[in-house]
Amino acid sequence: MEYIKFKEHINLIPFNNLLKEGKESMFITESLGSFEKQGKIANDISELFFKMFLSKEKEIETTISIDGEDINLVLVLESNGFLLNSKADILPYGTKSDNNIYTIEKFLVRLFLSQNDVEMGQERVKARISSIISHELGHGNIFLKRAEAKQDIEVADWYSKIISIIRNDNISQVVHLFAYAIYSCYYHERQAIVSSTYSQLSEMYPKNRLSQLKNNLRKIENQNEKYRFLLKSYKEDLIKTESYKTFYTTLYVLPREINTNTEKEIKRVFAMYDINIDVKKELSKIKLLSMDALKSVTKNGSLFFNEVLLKELEIK
Repeated sequence: MEYIKFKEHINLIPFNNLLKEGKESMFITESLGSFEKQGKIANDISELFFKMFLSKEKEIETTISIDGEDINLVLVLESNGFLLNSKADILPYGTKSDNNIYTIEKFLVRLFLSQNDVEMGQERVKARISSIISHELGHGNIFLKRAEAKQDIEVADWYSKIISIIRNDNISQVVHLFAYAIYSCYYHERQAIVSSTYSQLSEMYPKNRLSQLKNNLRKIENQNEKYRFLLKSYKEDLIKTESYKTFYTTLYVLPREINTNTEKEIKRVFAMYDINIDVKKELSKIKLLSMDALKSVTKNGSLFFNEVLLKELEIK
């Protein structure tokens, strides 16, 4: 599993009634594909990776807790000056039974650090790494939960083929978008994308921005007005997150692009990768899964709104 950055196909996404005032706190107890303190753990791991980069260490071992269970991690750092953006993956290690059931003993987390990200500056690169790592921790959580339930943790046979289609720069925009929709709606990716919303928002609110927001809020006397000001700022940023843009696009933009001609084109390209696709049937699934995922993204983002913005900026 790996983090694949979404190519934007639209420039403007409306608020789409993201949150109703006063309703955010009801979502706090929902896991939404994530686990307790996932954002903080991702931040801690990004700190470790950054220290590895500074000290030129290639590999270290550490331990994290996922829902009360201690998990051993091996962190491996690889710098790559040719990558445009940093990326990571997570691999489970343990014993495997005859019927593909795993007992997971540890995870290998590899970070491929791009020089482009390094040049953004210390605070921004750590936030960027945190967002990527949070996505991979989402996969790790899924591996653990399926292993505990004695379920197969292997990915679908077509998964690598879909990634190959997405990375083909010679395909049209609609084929790329359709392939990415299938990829992002696959349960492994859907839950990981949703659970990384918190970290993506953290990346948008570095310390200097929080300080500026605090200064702006001091100028507003009415507490309700402060809340509305902060909520508006949060909503504007939530729709900029990779997770929100991904599922908004697969739910609302992709269906408008499907017609007789594009359907034929999608089937032709997918056949080149030995995938026989029923476009209309898959589109129906994509719309249902995207609608559910978009709701979960909004709910996951509300955790950040409550736990960080309201708390840090002392809004009650």
